[in-house]
Amino acid sequence: MSKWQVGFRDSASVIVTAHAKPCRLRLTLAGLVGQEYGGALELIVVADGASTEVFDVLGEYQKYCSNLRVLESPGLGRAGARNLGADNAKGHWLVFVDDDILLRSDFVFQHMRCQQLHPGLVKGRLREIIGLTDVEDPAQGGVGCRPVEEEILRNGLWSHDGIRVVSNALEQAAERQEGFQAPWLASAGANLSISRANWQVCGGFDERYGKSWGLEDIDFGYRVYRAGIEIFICEQALGLHMSHPQENRWQQQDKNWRRFLSNDDSPEVQALPALLAEEGSVAKFTEAVHQIRQQAVSPC
Repeated sequence: MSKWQVGFRDSASVIVTAHAKPCRLRLTLAGLVGQEYGGALELIVVADGASTEVFDVLGEYQKYCSNLRVLESPGLGRAGARNLGADNAKGHWLVFVDDDILLRSDFVFQHMRCQQLHPGLVKGRLREIIGLTDVEDPAQGGVGCRPVEEEILRNGLWSHDGIRVVSNALEQAAERQEGFQAPWLASAGANLSISRANWQVCGGFDERYGKSWGLEDIDFGYRVYRAGIEIFICEQALGLHMSHPQENRWQQQDKNWRRFLSNDDSPEVQALPALLAEEGSVAKFTEAVHQIRQQAVSPC
C-alpha cells in the first residue's frame, strides 16, 4: 500500500502510554501490529505506573511485534510518559496514540503522507464509539459497536463499517473553527504526529500537569502554534476512541484549565470550559468567546 522508501527521514516511532486499560490496550496494539507502512517503524509503549494486566498484554504482544519496546515509569502522568517515549524514540517522526484507540491498517501511512504534504503538527481525526463506556472488554462489542476481532486487527483487515461513532465538542471545534481562531485546538494527544525537530523546539508536553486528566495536549498544541509551526487535520488518519469511565474527570480538567489559563488569557482560552465541560458545545464556546471579546472592548 505504501510507496515510501525506507530511510531516516521516513522512520516513525509510534508512542503509546498505558496505565490500567488492558482490554483496550490489547486492541490498540493489534491495530498497530497490522499497520501497512513502507518506512522504518518502531512501537514504544510507556507503561506508566501500569497494572499487572497491562504488563501481561505487553508481554504477549512482544511475541507478535519484534519492533515493540516497553519502557517503565512510576506514574508520571500522560505528559511525562509521552515525553519519556519521545526522548527514547529513534524515528524522525513521532506519532502519539492513546491506549484506547482503534486503528485501521493505513493509520501511520496517512500520518506520514500528510506530513510529506504539510509538515508540522498533524492531528488525525478522532471519533467516539457509541455504547462502550460501561463495557469492560470492547472486543465483545456493545450497543452500536459490533465485536472487534483482535486477529483481524493484527492482520490489517479491520474496518470500522457498522460501528456507530460521534464527534465530541472538541473535535467539532477543531474541525470547524467558526467564529473563533484557535487552530491549537487540533492537538488531541490520542492521535497526532510531529517531527522530532519540532518536538524539541516546543519542549514536549508540560509535565507540570502531572497525573491530572486533560489539557496537557491542548497546551502543547498552543505552544506549537505560538512557535509558528503549522497545524493540520488529517481526516484519513482515523482513530476511534473506545470510551471508558474517567474518575473525577471534570474536576481534574478544571484544575488543568486553570493552569493553562495562567499561561495565556486570550478569549479562546478563557472560554474553554464552555467547550470542554460535560454539557459543552461549539455553540456555547463561540458565544463565550464573543462575549469575552465584547467585554474587553466595552468593559462597562
